[in-house]
Amino acid sequence: MAEKESGDSRAVLQNAEKRYQELIERRDELNAKARLAFEERNALNEEKRRLYKEIDELEEKRKALAEEISLHKKLRDEYQGAAKRLVEGRRAKRKNIHRNLPGDIGALKAEIRLLEMKQETTPLSLEKERELLETLKAKRKELARLEELFGKQNIVMGELEDMERSIDELFAKGQEEHEKVVALGGEYGKIKERINDIRKEIIHLSVETKRKHEEGMAIREEADRIHRKAMEMREKIISVKKERREAYLARLREIESYNEEVKKRLEDEEKLEEAAEQAVRELLTKGKLELG
Repeated sequence: MAEKESGDSRAVLQNAEKRYQELIERRDELNAKARLAFEERNALNEEKRRLYKEIDELEEKRKALAEEISLHKKLRDEYQGAAKRLVEGRRAKRKNIHRNLPGDIGALKAEIRLLEMKQETTPLSLEKERELLETLKAKRKELARLEELFGKQNIVMGELEDMERSIDELFAKGQEEHEKVVALGGEYGKIKERINDIRKEIIHLSVETKRKHEEGMAIREEADRIHRKAMEMREKIISVKKERREAYLARLREIESYNEEVKKRLEDEEKLEEAAEQAVRELLTKGKLELG
């Protein structure tokens, strides 16, 4: 009966140890998977940190570009504003320009020459000659006025030419600044687009990071559950081993007790035999014992 119980406990122990080993292996496997999920989560977080750093660098570039664009816009507007003011000034000066002034002067000179020729070649009364001289005087005065005006107008024309050149130069500089604004604006737009793309990538990484974290936590919780079961199995193994040891010690004590009893019996039997032999010797010695 004891041997059957011993065999049963041995089978229970073997099954428990096998199950314990399976649980430990499963726990370790799950912990390895959890570590892998957390490593992937950490890698995703590291990528997010790198992207945030790139955004910071791009934001610095964008800020510098915005300042540069603002400067070129200001210069462009200043050049264009100055050019427009010159255009208005040119328009005002042109209002006082008499385009037919050279023709008017030429016609007036011809008229004066005709009057002078009439004075020289045509006999006139004193009254008619006085009228002619008055007319010549007035025509010559008008000619002087027109010639003076023509001289001033030439100066204005020179000023207008200078203004034209200045206007062209200012518009050219304004256009140059505008082209810089356009070129920098394109670069600014690319940086802004890249920042937006990075932000979208960070959102995607955040979702993946959360998913990996939750996956790792779920696996770890399962590993912890398996670990608790393994510890329960370990306690069972310890308990079975303890029971087997106690049973072994009890059996050992039983055997020792039996051996002591046997030994004691043997010792008692030896003493009885020795006593019998001693009695026989004493009887022989005293002659009280007769042998057949």
